[in-house]
Amino acid sequence: MSYSDTIVVAAGQTKYVPLRVKELNRITGSFSVEGGNNDVNFWVADPFNNVVVQSKTVTRNQEVALVAATAGEYRLYFDNSYSWVTNKVVKYSVTLYWR
Repeated sequence: MSYSDTIVVAAGQTKYVPLRVKELNRITGSFSVEGGNNDVNFWVADPFNNVVVQSKTVTRNQEVALVAATAGEYRLYFDNSYSWVTNKVVKYSVTLYWR
């Protein structure tokens, strides 16, 4: 199952994309950022809000891949809270591989 969309992360805000997965599903995806310095902070949290992909500032294009350790809602976070003026446009594509 694949998802893709474009979201705007306003200056000073954080948005997330929820993904409902089953245990041991593989999640792969990529995203690109436009606006300001073309950067955004990014991390992935599991259903218990544990960070499973560490937070980091990414520029331009980024890929992500992980296997869900437990079933539930995983969240891809896009954080623009450090920007006071510039909105960021994030284009993402995610694929879930069911097991």
